[in-house]
Parts: sequence; structure tokens; C-alpha cells
Amino acid sequence: MEGVIITATDLTTLTDTTDVNGFYEFTKVPEGNFALATSFDGYHSQTAQVAVVANQTTTHNFALHEILDLPSNLKATISDYVNVNLTWLAPGATAGPVVIFEDNFDAYIAGQKLACQNPTEWTTWSNAPCGTEDAFISSLQAHSGANSVVIAPNNDLVKDFGAPLTSGKYSITFNAYIPTGKTGYFNTLQSFAGGTSIWGMEVYFNAAGAGTINAAGPSPGTFTWTPDSWFEVKQIIDLDNDLSEFWIGGSLIHSWQWSLGAYTSTPGQNTLDANDFYGDTATDQMYFDDYALVDITNGAGTVPEWLLYHDGTFENGFASTSGGAGLAQLFVPASYPCTIQELKYFNDTYGSYLQQNEVYVLSGDGATVLGGPYYVSNGPAGGFVTVDIADITIASGNFMVYTANTLAGGPFVGVDDSFYDGSLYFGSLGAFTELGEYLYYYVGSHEALVSYGAKNSNVTANSVLLKPGQNSANLSSMVSIAASNTVANAPQPELKNRALLGYNVYRNNQFLAYTTQTKYNDLDLAGGTYNYTLTGVYDQGESEPIGPASVVVLPAPILLSADADYFGVDLVWEDGSNIPLNKSLVAGLSTSNVQEKGAGAEVPSPIVYSPSVVDCPAGAIPEGEPCGEDLNGGCNAATPAYVPISCGDTYCGTAWANGTMRDTDWYELVLDSPKTLTWTV
Repeated sequence: MEGVIITATDLTTLTDTTDVNGFYEFTKVPEGNFALATSFDGYHSQTAQVAVVANQTTTHNFALHEILDLPSNLKATISDYVNVNLTWLAPGATAGPVVIFEDNFDAYIAGQKLACQNPTEWTTWSNAPCGTEDAFISSLQAHSGANSVVIAPNNDLVKDFGAPLTSGKYSITFNAYIPTGKTGYFNTLQSFAGGTSIWGMEVYFNAAGAGTINAAGPSPGTFTWTPDSWFEVKQIIDLDNDLSEFWIGGSLIHSWQWSLGAYTSTPGQNTLDANDFYGDTATDQMYFDDYALVDITNGAGTVPEWLLYHDGTFENGFASTSGGAGLAQLFVPASYPCTIQELKYFNDTYGSYLQQNEVYVLSGDGATVLGGPYYVSNGPAGGFVTVDIADITIASGNFMVYTANTLAGGPFVGVDDSFYDGSLYFGSLGAFTELGEYLYYYVGSHEALVSYGAKNSNVTANSVLLKPGQNSANLSSMVSIAASNTVANAPQPELKNRALLGYNVYRNNQFLAYTTQTKYNDLDLAGGTYNYTLTGVYDQGESEPIGPASVVVLPAPILLSADADYFGVDLVWEDGSNIPLNKSLVAGLSTSNVQEKGAGAEVPSPIVYSPSVVDCPAGAIPEGEPCGEDLNGGCNAATPAYVPISCGDTYCGTAWANGTMRDTDWYELVLDSPKTLTWTV
């Protein structure tokens, strides 16, 4: 390896630089012990002790290792007492989004109501789970898994976010399905308080695939959706900048000042509090699935990558003969939204390389300026020029990076003939011709640093994959192009372009697993302390480790006995404290029957209980059964006896036991047709 600086230190300091073959040499070195050290950009420094003997040649070889990008933010958490869940960030990644709440509805029972099954996370407009406002879980349609939620007429399901959010940036996403001939509706609330709620915006999925929103005024934006198909619905709310965006199927529909509310006639506020899914009309039938509220204050958490189409060797360079034109490279992102953060191009040695270049980011057809001009002068001869730009986010489609020499004579921008794909153009704003039309078959040296995901609120809707048309004026005027016909080799962009293969996970300094994901679950561990480290794996080898992330898995208790009686279950265990004490709960009884067995401990004594009185709510029906009697014992009675009960009835029952007998209460409900029933005890 050429260019490595080797330093020898003892009483004096000697320095040499390796030649093209990687050799270095110190001559006339006095006898003794020396410390050798290496220095080379992008590689770890190494040191070695060598002993120099009089009249002998001492040889020492170094094997240098590249500095490889480190993953970051290694975390270890415990789940289910014995499983360790590891997470980390890829090299260069930001902290990314934080999921506040998500629900795919597959944990619920189809045919029963959502808020009734999970009143902790879901409610209704009147805060009355299980009632007519509550929405049913359905297995008829599902975007993922088996279930979704269906919003039918008069349903009024609410996801309350708790205390109103007052700062940060958030995304609300779900997938919707509306059958042909049906409609749907939802709103996002700045404040949820029933009839005095404050609407931030509302969305109508109207008949035949039409849609409207009310945001900072009635119907400022319209959209289309496809019946009988799942489509993604997304809203971005940036409380820090008082902005909001509404997206359908990956396309931006409308952006507005969030605090204006749904209607300018009703002042809003810059807070975020809830979503409301309402069966507004008789035709409403909207299924929704995979609902998520995510904090994206720290960005999308993606790893920036360089888009480029060359191999680092530039066989030619081009400039406009008279100035005012140049090369434009077409880029196609891998996904959307795509944020363009930084640009590069190769400044050729030919011509006036110190003169000014103008750099632009254009729409895919080369007609619209998305960013620039950025002016660059005094560029390096035969090196890359880096242009730091204001971030540009596109919602779809492609973009161009355009470099134009302001004056005649250059600078010339490098091009590569290693392959040809028709993506490099020559011309000026709105008038480009693909370079192959001039019989020049190249790709450009242009590069773009991009990241994927919602980066900012100013998104350009570049709705289709655009491509410039051929400009006959340029085609007939070849004198406008000046070619350098020089060959230059450029170092590839630094560590950012190095291919990351995956990660090695180590537990207590022993290799545990290789994975390509940014998470790993270490399952079913015995009690003990575990220290985890992590390395990035590249073609060039492993990075330095990060960590450790440490956890303590407590030993599981050993169950010694479990004895059941009328009053509950008595448990006795030893050696463990990570599982909470489980107490037997029997209506009307105060229990103290859980003991831990230890030295000198006794088997639990008989249960101690005392009567408990529960007030009967207004309108409820008292059972009226005296203590000691069993008048409705059902199948337990010598003659089966039941109390008739109807839908809507509330009974206040009693219970008693005397050590040998206990009271049971049986109720009989008669249905005239199949129905879904919900009861609460």
C-alpha cells in the first residue's frame, strides 16, 4: 500500500513513506529497541516494538485494517422474564421514529366490539365502550393478518392519545378498504371532549372513489381512491412548525397550517389529541387496519446513501463551448419520500477548472428547478466537488443533477464510459438532449446523497417518472459541446459507499449470531448477567465493537405446591423474585393466602375472610336471595332453578360460603335468533 507514513521513535524520530509496492526503509539506524507506528487516512494506526541488532537487517511487516463505520445505540431489554431483545442503529442512521401506539386488530375476537374488548386503548365519542357507538372487529377484510375494524352507520370509534400532544412531529397511518357503493369518514382532533371537541381536519371518502378534506377551510383538496382495494392513509402533524400534510397511497394531497383547524370559521389550536372514525351516513362501511401513531420528531431514521452511476474512472469531460449549458444526470430513487441532501461531481483537469460552475437539482423532465443555483468556483483539478444543498424531498418520480459552466472554457465535468444507460443529458434548463444522440455514450460523475422517509414538510409532488424530450436545437449544434478527452481516476466517496453486509452479535465475549437486521432476540436464558457487544460486518472485515449492553436475568422461582379449595389456590415457592406475587381474588373476600416458603416457614394457614358489601347501582335488580339460601342454583340444585334475564338487565347478586357449601347463581337468557352478546361482570 503506497503512502503509509511509518514513524520510528526512540532517542530520535525517523519517518518514511511506503512506495508504490508498499515498502519502507530506515538506514543507518543505531542499535537498540524502537517503536514503529503507522499512519494512513481511513485505516487504523498500528504500533510495534522492534529490536535493531548491529550489522543486521530487521524486517517488520504491517497489515493495515480499514476504519469501518460503527453501528450505534445498542440496547438490551428483557421480555417474558427470560428473553433478551437487542436493538441498534445502522451505521450513520439517526434515532428514527418511535412508535407510540400501533394495532393490527388480530388479537381481538371477530364479531365482537373493539373498545369493549380493549377499553384501555380505544373508546367512543360518548366514552361508552360496548354500546352502539362501538365498532365491530371483522374478519371479512384484512390488510394484514386476519382482522380489521369496520365502521358502519352510527359507529363513533375514538383513539384518544391521552393528554394532548403540544410539541414534536407525528405520523398517523392506517390502511383503508371501502367496498363499491360504500363510503367512509374520519377526522383528527386537536382536542377530544365529546361535543366540545376541536376538529383539526376531517376526511370524506365519498361515493365512486371521490374524496374531499376539510383543513383550514372547507374542501381545499380533493383526491381519488379505489373501491374494493386497500390503500394507505397518512397524516403528518408537525407541532413544532405548525404544519400538517395529508397523503393517500403515497401521494401528497394537501398541506396546511395545522392550528387553523378544519374550518377557518372555528379557531383551532396547535395540539394533537385523537382520531375519530364515524359512520356519518347510511352508506358508510369502511374497514381499516394496521393503525399506528408514530413520533417522527427525529426523522425517518434511515441511512443516507450515495446514488451514482459511474465506477470512479472518468475517460472524458464535457463543458459548454460558450457557457450557460452543461451536463444533467438523471437519478431514480429506490423509494419515497426521497430527500436529496448533498451533491458531488468530478472536476476535470482540462480547461479552466478554477472557473465558476452552476449546480441545480431539477425535476425529472429537466424543466423545473427544485434547488439552486449553487455556485462553485476554484474547484480541485482532477477531484470531486461537494455541494451542500438545502434538503429537497420528492414524493415520487425522479430528479436530475445539472452542472453548467458559467463562462466559456470550463470547468469540464467528468464522464465515465464503463457502461451506457441513456441517463446523461446535455443542454440547458428545459432543453436537454440525451448524450447518446451526439454519439457520446457515457454516464456522469454526478452523485446525490439521499435518504428515504418523511424528512421535512416541504415535499415536492413529482408525480411520474419524468424524462427530458430530445431537443433538436441542441442536436443540430454540436459545437456547443466541448470534450476534454482526458482520463482521470477518482477515489470513490469515503466510508459512506462501503457495503455493509450485516452484524455479528456477541454475548459475554463469545460469538452468538450473525444477522442482517438491526435487532436480535436471545431467548430462554437461564438466570445470570449477560453483556452484549456488536460489530458491523463488511467485505473488508469487522468494525470495532460497540457496547456492552448489559442485562440481569433473574432466576425463575421453583413452585413447591399448589392447593385449591373453595376460596382460591394456595401457592408455595422458593428461590426467585422476578415473578410478581399472585393473589387469589374471590368476590366478597379479603385474602392473604400466598406465602413464600423459606427456612422455618409454615404451610399457609386457612384463609381469613370477611363480608364485603357492594352498593347496587340505580336501576339494577337486586337478587334478593337471603344469606344461606341457594334459590337459583341452576344445574347444582336438586331441581334445576334459573332466574330469567333479558338484554339490558343489570342484576346485583349475592354470594356466600360456610366452609362446606357455597352459593351459585344461574341466569337464563332466551334468544329468538342468533345474536352477538356482550356481558360484563
